[in-house]
Amino acid sequence: MLVQHLLTERLMRNLFQNPEFTTRNIIAAQVENVIEAMASTSFSKQEFLKRLDPYYKAIERAGADLSHFTEKQDFLNSVYEQFFQRFSPDIADTHGIVYAA
Repeated sequence: MLVQHLLTERLMRNLFQNPEFTTRNIIAAQVENVIEAMASTSFSKQEFLKRLDPYYKAIERAGADLSHFTEKQDFLNSVYEQFFQRFSPDIADTHGIVYAA
């Protein structure tokens, strides 16, 4: 869940136009606190995510014209499905995919 949040927080903020996502959602806020505590001693969160910028931009462009909340949810579900099916088909098939917003 920590890695998923780390990788998708930007998409949640931008796609759903919710810049306060990590402060208004109690679960996201706590997950963010844990990530920040770990990152402060282990790695630079910004440097890690910077390498993924082209992928974020492509996903954000693809979802930019979606206006309805359900369209945006369906779009992100599709992104998750495609990513995990290619990243680790065995795990995606046996464990399913967890969607947390």
